[in-house]
Amino acid sequence: MKKSLVATTRLRARANKRRQSWFRHHVPTVQAHPDRLVFIDEISAKINLIRQYGCSLYGKRPEIDTLFGAWETQTLFAGLMHDNLIAPWVIKGAMDGEAFGAYIRYVLAPEL
Repeated sequence: MKKSLVATTRLRARANKRRQSWFRHHVPTVQAHPDRLVFIDEISAKINLIRQYGCSLYGKRPEIDTLFGAWETQTLFAGLMHDNLIAPWVIKGAMDGEAFGAYIRYVLAPEL
């Protein structure tokens, strides 16, 4: 038997009323002006691309070449529009509220 996960907030009258209001007011606007819709996407990657294990002859240590650098996470933000990618921005570390605010204020807003 397949299990389905359903949010209990769907059953609340207030949430249902807000959902209906959103569909009534926002969906027609999005359909009329899809060129004004911007999705903000974020992806991160850890750059410690070193192998943890290796093979070698018995009694010898394995030697592995690797890049030298700061082993941190890098995060890419970008705005996705209906026809292109706008305002790409790469930061060191993970996204937090302060970084998101800076991205909106200094990168995305001027490009829009």
